[in-house]
Amino acid sequence: MNLSQLEVLDAIVRTGSLTEASYDVGLTQSAVSYSLSRLETELGVKLLERGRQGVSLTRIGEEVLQHARIVLKQMEIIRQRTAQERGLAVGKLRFGCVPSPPRTTAGLAARP
Repeated sequence: MNLSQLEVLDAIVRTGSLTEASYDVGLTQSAVSYSLSRLETELGVKLLERGRQGVSLTRIGEEVLQHARIVLKQMEIIRQRTAQERGLAVGKLRFGCVPSPPRTTAGLAARP
């Protein structure tokens, strides 16, 4: 078991699907599926039920997820604390873009 597998499990549950989790953790859908499979094999239990409506935790999956989230939170605290010690900025930066460049280009072409 490793942190990456715990992050994948958390992402699957948060997003409700392996596909969405793959976007969240930056892996392919097959890599997410493989990671989950390896975790379940190592633990010897089924953590998720897969169905038409997405995924749901098994009883033991709920318990494992609770502990996994504690571990992940503690790892984040360690990362933040050590980054602060090195004088680095701490936190998450998210950014996006809007699909307006084609419209802007068309507008500029219309008014040279």
